[in-house]
Formats: sequence, C-alpha cells, structure tokens
Amino acid sequence: MTAAEVVERLRQRGSAKLVGIYQRRGAADEALGISYKDIDALAKTLGTDHDLALALWTTEIHEARLLAARIADPNAMTDPQINHWVSEAQDYLVSDAVSEFAAQMPNAGDLAESWIPSLQELTAASGWNVIAHLAMAKTLDAGDAEKLIAEIQGQIHHAPNRTRHSMNGALIAIGGTMPDLADAALAAAKAIGKVTVDHGKTGCKTPDAAPYMARMIARAAAKA
Repeated sequence: MTAAEVVERLRQRGSAKLVGIYQRRGAADEALGISYKDIDALAKTLGTDHDLALALWTTEIHEARLLAARIADPNAMTDPQINHWVSEAQDYLVSDAVSEFAAQMPNAGDLAESWIPSLQELTAASGWNVIAHLAMAKTLDAGDAEKLIAEIQGQIHHAPNRTRHSMNGALIAIGGTMPDLADAALAAAKAIGKVTVDHGKTGCKTPDAAPYMARMIARAAAKA
C-alpha cells in the first residue's frame, strides 16, 4: 500500500467530532479524526514498513504521522531521520508517539541525552519521554537514572510546560520500576512538590509523583 492509498483510507474513516478533540489537545497538523483504535488496527495490518512510514510522515497529516511512528523500523531509522521527526513534531500527541518509537531504537539512551538539553519544549519533552519508556522497559542504566533524578529535582520548575510534564513522568517511571532508586525518587518528588502543567481545554492532568510512585511500588511488591 502506498502513502497516498493509506491517506485515502484514513480520510474515509474520519470523524468531525474526533477532529475537534485532537485540535483541543493541540494537534498542529491537518487532523482527519481517526480513532487511536483504528490507527492501531491499520498499523497491525501494514506491519513494519519503514519506507512507508517515512512517506506518511511527509504528508503532514496528524493521523498519518501517528501511524508512521507505529510502523517505522527502529533498527532502520537513522539519527538524521529521527531528529527530523522530533524537530517537526509540533504538538505533544505526535511528539509522544515519536518518543515512544525512539525508545525502541538501539541508541535510545543517546538520543534522550541529546534531546533533553534542547531549548525546544517538545524536543526536550521527547528526551524525557524516552527516559520514562526505558525505565518502564527496565533498560535504563541505574547510574544514569540516579543523575537524572537530581536533574529533575533541580530543574523541573524552571522547565517549559510540556517538558515539566515529561520530567514528572520520567521521575515516576524511575521510582516506580527501579527498586534501588525508589527512595531517591520519592525524596525528590516530595522536595519538588506539586508540578503545575497547563493541559489546555482538556481533562488531562499531571499526576502527583510521590503517591503515584508509591502505588506502583506497592503493586510490584504485591505481585512479588
């Protein structure tokens, strides 16, 4: 299937109601109003297709870019390609999808390290998102994670809006999945206090890190 055929298929399934929802959440590209369920189903049908993913990205269509992040090949993606995607992601819905994909790349940690210092809000947020995904996958280096806890504690309240949200998520992921760092992460969360994030005209919220981590740790202990 070509990119044009995929886009036509997406257009046939569009919903004006979902277009409005995506726009309220900040979608910057043209939105067609396709549910995540339908995007995921189409991704399963297409399978991994890196060339198609690259072509879909160039359409500058919201759902096509979400789909691209689902069917791209993490082993075929080059640094220039993923850096281009990150730089072109103009809303958190797309940047979150790109960072979730980037976390699957062999050099995900290096990518996160290069994105976190960025002055671009969503690029820095993508770096922290990758850290969260690596922590959840239990592939984040403990020494690196310990340093990141201190960085989050020292900088989160000075970071841009969406970056704060992603830093908070990274802290939760580290504390909730890395037992040796749980105490340090909880202490940092308590020192940080409430993290305020403007989610616009949505019902989304940024969770309080300490109680969220505590629940994750309790669930892990119960399973053990």
